[in-house]
Amino acid sequence: MLHHALNSLTPDERIDLRENDAAAALTVICQRIMPERRRCFPCNPMIRINRPRHFLEGIAPWLQKHDRDAVRQFSVHVSDADETVSFEFSPSGLTIGSGQLEAHVELTRRELTSVIFGPHADRPVVTPEVLSWLFPFRFPLWTLDQS
Repeated sequence: MLHHALNSLTPDERIDLRENDAAAALTVICQRIMPERRRCFPCNPMIRINRPRHFLEGIAPWLQKHDRDAVRQFSVHVSDADETVSFEFSPSGLTIGSGQLEAHVELTRRELTSVIFGPHADRPVVTPEVLSWLFPFRFPLWTLDQS
């Protein structure tokens, strides 16, 4: 598809390229083969986390790589999902549970999403101190697309 789209451009046409904060193969290819023929726009996809604990368990392998020697414990209550997620980091890994710990914050789904992926410029959210060392978590969103 990319080859077809690029071949159909006239010499003075440009292609619009949406980029997010994470490195992606398509972005790297377009930077290499057509740096002067692309217009880049920030990619601000809308994301909603319906099941916070399930989602965080899914990305736990990446989260525990963030600081392998961390010994930290905290919890987050997602008020509009009525769900508490606890994080217990140790040198042996990350345990995600459902209990409230001493270091605890309350967030809505939207706030949690902004903390995890980084806030949208039009809707800033301050990352609670207890979470600031771990997030934002940057990665190509299309790798999560299971539709």
